[in-house]
Amino acid sequence: MFDALGGWGRRRKPPLRLVHSRPRLGSAPPPERLSARLARRWRRWRNPVLYLLALAVIYAALMLGSPWDQLTTLKHYAAGLNCASARAVGLAPARRGEPGYWWRNDRDGDGEACEVWPR
Repeated sequence: MFDALGGWGRRRKPPLRLVHSRPRLGSAPPPERLSARLARRWRRWRNPVLYLLALAVIYAALMLGSPWDQLTTLKHYAAGLNCASARAVGLAPARRGEPGYWWRNDRDGDGEACEVWPR
């Protein structure tokens, strides 16, 4: 049924409210509370700060749990992808217990990963 509002059972949209975003000339903006300013700044910097904090925690966990120095530990984690990356960082071939040894890179299970195969 066609109603008086201009359609078949449709409701009219509420009228738009005009909100002035700029203060009138000659008036000072209302004073902002310190907590509101700090909350606004925290919202702006929250994500980058949390990402950096998470990266620092992960880096510390990886470095503290390793028996080797930092550079060797980073090379060890880089060598975990595949044998090409282990050769690129200079840790191939690697024996069990040495940096650069990952069980998934040891195809024949003899304790030596990324060994050179004779052709």
